[in-house]
Amino acid sequence: MTEVSGLTADEARIDHAAKAIRGMTREMSEELRLPRSPVAEALSKLTAQAPLRSLAIAFLLGVGATAVNSRPGGQSRIERSNSLR
Repeated sequence: MTEVSGLTADEARIDHAAKAIRGMTREMSEELRLPRSPVAEALSKLTAQAPLRSLAIAFLLGVGATAVNSRPGGQSRIERSNSLR
């Protein structure tokens, strides 16, 4: 059965639900635009920077380990031990 809008009852319910969800989404996005407290802002920055710091430290440790393991002959300890096998 179609309603005045030309939609079936199921389509009208789906349309109504979609409009309600869009309305809730707008409300939530407006709430998220509110300014954050300084503590929340600092925590957000710290969380975003933590992976970059970890990656930088891992890189430096890897470069340092490579430099320590390098030998004048151009082979690392691992390469040298593998060539002895």
